Amino acid sequence: MDVQEFAKRMMALMPQCRRDFFRYEHAYLSRGKISMPQFAVLEYLAHRDACLMTDLARTFYVSKPAAIT
Repeated sequence: MDVQEFAKRMMALMPQCRRDFFRYEHAYLSRGKISMPQFAVLEYLAHRDACLMTDLARTFYVSKPAAIT
């Protein structure tokens, strides 16, 4: 399979993967295992190599002690 064919197949699968991911995440959130603020922080951290607590607190408009807890 060449790169173009692979890309076409991946693009066809992406909507289903996205739906399944959000369905899973919604179920996890609705069971109370994780709060929306916790999910937002995890999402933020997932896209960074490193993050200082100061940066995290500034991004989410909370004090540094509040970001630690």
